[in-house]
Amino acid sequence: MSRRAAGAADLVTGVVAAACAAAALLLHAFRPVPAPMAVTAAVVLFTATVVGVLRTGDQLRRSQRLAQDLTTAAALDPLTGLPDRTVLQAALETALARAETTPEDEEDEGGSLVALLLADLDGFHEVNGRYGPVAGDALLRRTAEIVRANAPGGALVARTGGDEFAVLLTGEDAARARLVADGIAAAVTPQAPVSVGLAWADPWEEVPDVDGTDGALLDPAHEVLRRAEVALYTAKAAGGGVGLFDPGHDLAVRERALLADELRAALSESGQPDRGATAQLVVHYQQQVSTATGRIGGLEALVRWRHPRHGLVGPETFLGIVEEQGLVRRLTEHVLRTALLDARDWHTAGHRLRIAVNVSPTCLTDASFVPMVDAALRESGVEADLLVVEVTETVLMSEPQQALATARRLRALGAQLSIDDYGTGYSSLSYLADLPATELKLDRAFTMRVLTDPGIAAIVASTVDLAHRLGLRLVVEGVEDEAVLAAVVEAGCDETQGYLHGRAEPAAEVARRLGISPAPPAAPAQQQEQVPR
Repeated sequence: MSRRAAGAADLVTGVVAAACAAAALLLHAFRPVPAPMAVTAAVVLFTATVVGVLRTGDQLRRSQRLAQDLTTAAALDPLTGLPDRTVLQAALETALARAETTPEDEEDEGGSLVALLLADLDGFHEVNGRYGPVAGDALLRRTAEIVRANAPGGALVARTGGDEFAVLLTGEDAARARLVADGIAAAVTPQAPVSVGLAWADPWEEVPDVDGTDGALLDPAHEVLRRAEVALYTAKAAGGGVGLFDPGHDLAVRERALLADELRAALSESGQPDRGATAQLVVHYQQQVSTATGRIGGLEALVRWRHPRHGLVGPETFLGIVEEQGLVRRLTEHVLRTALLDARDWHTAGHRLRIAVNVSPTCLTDASFVPMVDAALRESGVEADLLVVEVTETVLMSEPQQALATARRLRALGAQLSIDDYGTGYSSLSYLADLPATELKLDRAFTMRVLTDPGIAAIVASTVDLAHRLGLRLVVEGVEDEAVLAAVVEAGCDETQGYLHGRAEPAAEVARRLGISPAPPAAPAQQQEQVPR
């Protein structure tokens, strides 16, 4: 027994003896009884009191332990068992505060260095969509184990949310942070593609508030987190691997993050596609003209973003953000439903035109895609055979079994299937025989050279012949002048698409081109509020 414990025991013994003696004197004073009896009664009373106190203390200790356990559990991610973002934030604040107490001239010794590493799985939303949440959870648990195993012993490993993990490094570990980041990236990559962002903290740097508040400084921990996120964006933009924080990339990454927030807000949360004048995500349509009749045979739906700051921008500006943010399904549903509702308006006016919607390769591996198409067709009332789902041949080669199963389910609905950008990938003639496609779209790369390269002209002619022998419609993209049009018509293609016939245009312009009178303006809001709620 230690001296402190022995002293505490002596103190308790003395208190008990003194309390018993006092109780005996009180009992004897107020109600005279034999002294031995008074002492015995005092001991019994005090013993009962002590037992009650001890029980109460035990209950308090149990309550405290339970509260502590609950607090600990609340700060741990239930899936991986790692600390959460709250714990990381607190640990980062502590590390930075400790670093600030170290003189700047002693930084080279390594004791004051702080570094933060963020690792994010690329394409995790695709894993969830293709294999389900159980497989996604298993991947997250496995990733957590790998990151923890490859982090230094003194590092804090946390899951900050979704498919993102963090590693907080201090002291000498922070000085070796790049090696740690490279090691984690190399270890995780065999399981799934990963991007890693790395930022070091300068505890003596004063960072002005981006809002320009006089004298205000950003929270240092928040700033380190933000810099690590900038580095992570840099890594993602480079296609994965490790990215380091670079102040030169800061503004570009801030703008990209802002675009991601604006894009998420632009996608309707109401469940109804916005086709009004104030809609941001709009669908334009480009004609597909029959070579036999010269009339419009179909229209391809192409999404545009009517951005409040940048004006009308094409998909090349934001599709990368859509994929990064896991918004592919929501954007696809928005375009699909909008296009079919527009088609319904044209069909009602007597123009039975096909509507082609280009979808992401991930859609053919997403179990919810075919039910989405079915629901959109039912909502619009458009006949299924007037919907053409365009997919690139890349997914048909990379995920042939799943793509084939989805394609067959689409055809079972009655929808058509088009192979877009045909000839640009590593085409396999075998999948053309198995795939229930109805159309081939020859890529513009061939169209541009059909007049100048005899080999390309032969490829175009043979592709047309192959498509027709397989019973497929052949559409040629990128037709921009009369000479090219004449060449592909001579080769036997069925429809052409390109700037020669017109650029993609809003639904109202399509209606005007078709000779459809514009719909009467909607009644004012006060007149529409006639029906009681």
